[in-house]
Amino acid sequence: MARLVFDCDGVDVLTHELVGDLIRIGRAPSNDVVIDDPTVSAQHALLTKSPYG
Repeated sequence: MARLVFDCDGVDVLTHELVGDLIRIGRAPSNDVVIDDPTVSAQHALLTKSPYG
């Protein structure tokens, strides 16, 4: 299983399992991964699963 790990100065501050083919990341609560930080936009990034590695 894939996961996204947020690291701050060498410390893992958040780990999120990436489940599904589409993962939305941003500050808005409707995202799959919510990052409550003013430097992150409401809809900051979109991850899509690909059969190519």
